[in-house]
Amino acid sequence: MESVKQGCGMVVTEKNVRSRLKTLKREYAEVSQLLSISGFGWDAETGRITADSLAWEELMKGKPDLGKWRSKLCRRYDDMECIFGNDTATGDRAVSGFDNFSPMQVDDSVNELDTPTEDTDPSPTPSRKRGSEEGRSTGRRKRTKPHDDESHRALAIIAESSRKIADAIHMQATLDTLNHVNWQMITEKLEAMDLDLVDIMKVMKAFRSDGDLAKVFMSLTNTTIMRALVYEQLGRDPPPLP
Repeated sequence: MESVKQGCGMVVTEKNVRSRLKTLKREYAEVSQLLSISGFGWDAETGRITADSLAWEELMKGKPDLGKWRSKLCRRYDDMECIFGNDTATGDRAVSGFDNFSPMQVDDSVNELDTPTEDTDPSPTPSRKRGSEEGRSTGRRKRTKPHDDESHRALAIIAESSRKIADAIHMQATLDTLNHVNWQMITEKLEAMDLDLVDIMKVMKAFRSDGDLAKVFMSLTNTTIMRALVYEQLGRDPPPLP
């Protein structure tokens, strides 16, 4: 929350962010569904869903609710994929991790950072509306543009935070692995060095008496260094590699 406030320079509440994320997750699910259909793609520069007229016509026959994406833009699909990509459930009864993010219920009526829920393609399109009504529509779009930019910045900040969390989880998992001696991994590494059974048992005995040394061996990937460490435990120089 503090990152969003500082990055956007605006006051937001937890409900604001959760409500906006709920909308973004729904949009991400819809776009992902479109991209899974043959003939549909996403243009990262324009944010448009790309497909030929025939593909759109076929889509409208079976999934008319997705037809809005013919003019609606999705400028930050890559960031949404970072946030929701591994957390989107499918099916009528599906529940994803994000659904259990908090026991509190999100009210759909909560203001989503005062941003528009629709981001339409600014390309010229035929319209039957003229005069003052068109002027009012244009005025509304101009007024919401700053808020739209704030929404994009907030999404980028959340995506970056998600990446940092994922990196931290990966790092912690790596540390947990290194803090635990995996004897199967050590055995496989020793067997790959073409040692005889007696030498393997000697090295394993040395590693069992020195857990830190065993962890160091586990972390090594350089064959030359691994051989030097192993043959040091055997008390002789390593033979030349074939």
